[in-house]
Amino acid sequence: MKLQVEELEPGMRVAEPVHNAQNILLIKGGTDLTEKRILTLKTWGVTHVVVEGRDTDEELPDIGSEKEAYERIEKRLKNKFTGVLEDPVMAEIMKRAIIQIQKREG
Repeated sequence: MKLQVEELEPGMRVAEPVHNAQNILLIKGGTDLTEKRILTLKTWGVTHVVVEGRDTDEELPDIGSEKEAYERIEKRLKNKFTGVLEDPVMAEIMKRAIIQIQKREG
C-alpha cells in the first residue's frame, strides 16, 4: 500500500526500496520503520513510500459522516501531536491537518 510519509508510523514495514531524488538508497525493502527512519525520509524530501499491508484493491470501510471522519482523523493525529497541543499554534496546525486529510480521503 502506498502511503504519504506523513501517514507512516513506527513498526510499519517498507515493501519496496526507498530512494531519494538523486536515486540514493535510503531504506531497503523489508525494513521496519522507526521514528528516525521516518525523519530521514522527510529530511530527504521523500513524499510516498510503499509499505506492506492491506492491498489497495480491498474494499474500504464506510467512514460515515463528515463529523465521524473528522473525529476519527483527530483521534489518529492526537497520537502524533502528543505533548504539544497545549501550544495554540500546534493545536491549530493539527486542526488544519485534520481538514486536509479529510479532503484527501474525501
